[in-house]
Amino acid sequence: MKRRPQIGLIVETTFASGREVLRGISKYIIEHEPWSVFLGPGQLDQSLPRWIENWEGDGFIARVSNQEVLETILNTGLPVVDVLGELEQTGIPLVAVDNQSVASIAFQHLAERGYQSFAFVGVHDYNWSSVRERTFCQLAASKDFNCRTILLGNRLSRTPWDVEQQLLAEWLRELPRPCGLMACNDGQGQRVLEACHRANIAVPEELAVIGVDDDHVVCDLAIPALSSIDPGHFHVGFQSADLLRRRLAGEAVPDLVQVPAAGCIIRESTEISAVNDPVLAKALAFIRKNACFNIGSRDVANHVSISLSSLKRRFAAKSNKTINEWILSIKLDRASRLLRETDLSIEQVASRSGYADSTYFSTSFRRQLGESPSNYRSRNRRSIQ
Repeated sequence: MKRRPQIGLIVETTFASGREVLRGISKYIIEHEPWSVFLGPGQLDQSLPRWIENWEGDGFIARVSNQEVLETILNTGLPVVDVLGELEQTGIPLVAVDNQSVASIAFQHLAERGYQSFAFVGVHDYNWSSVRERTFCQLAASKDFNCRTILLGNRLSRTPWDVEQQLLAEWLRELPRPCGLMACNDGQGQRVLEACHRANIAVPEELAVIGVDDDHVVCDLAIPALSSIDPGHFHVGFQSADLLRRRLAGEAVPDLVQVPAAGCIIRESTEISAVNDPVLAKALAFIRKNACFNIGSRDVANHVSISLSSLKRRFAAKSNKTINEWILSIKLDRASRLLRETDLSIEQVASRSGYADSTYFSTSFRRQLGESPSNYRSRNRRSIQ
């Protein structure tokens, strides 16, 4: 019986990025020869598992986060493929996300929505964040747009979270509005959205926010739901496994394989275009927060303190929807998400989306989306554990 290659995987599992790399490796193993896998799960910055030093395996795929990790793995004398790219000139092959393409897709997404002021929120001491920041700001400058940046503490920071959140909220208040903001990853994007709530900044009406990693849990926990770039970690994992297989076979392999970002996943935090009218932005923010609470166009006008006729003219001049169409759109978006992601009955979905009558809700849903709520749920269902 042919001996299976024994491969050590030093890839953190606390974030979606690491888990997606592992998913790509798993896909490669399923499609090719089986490997015996030794997994060292945990955080990116934690110590390496002790079994590495005396392990008699065949090779490693690792997210090499610091010099200690690099030296420990190199001392084994086994073939290694890095899937992070945090260190320069490691002497080992690297398969990594193309961080320039990540930032380019984020900038293009925001620019296409009409933003002319930009901001970037990164973290200290990480190369991938620095590359995304530099590329994003250069793209803004190439269009003669302003881009402001702030760097937050990394996971080893000693600054209390609440103190840093307050500093972030104060920085956000000073940004010109409307503004398109890129966060270096989804974790920082969620922090930005919480700081916006603290600073009373409407998202996306005043500040559109996009993150990176498409971590579904983090993006859906955020309020509003966070748009994100899929940077291609799955493909990094798949290609790193192929590179290691070739190394084990004695083949020559490239020093660097860069995987372009897979695309943009649009959620509520960037779903509308830049709103340059402060009154209109305030009206849209009110609608987004209250559409499911039986409001009408006059309630919106009263909130922004202008006549209903004047507000209607502003919507006609600067928006692609009327006031009532916006209210309906938000209610149906809410209903659609509840149908996809919960076990609530149709009656409960109708009630929580602002409809007093489930029959009227079903009729309205079918008229706008072309199918019944039940059919929509069956086509778009997310499994509930």
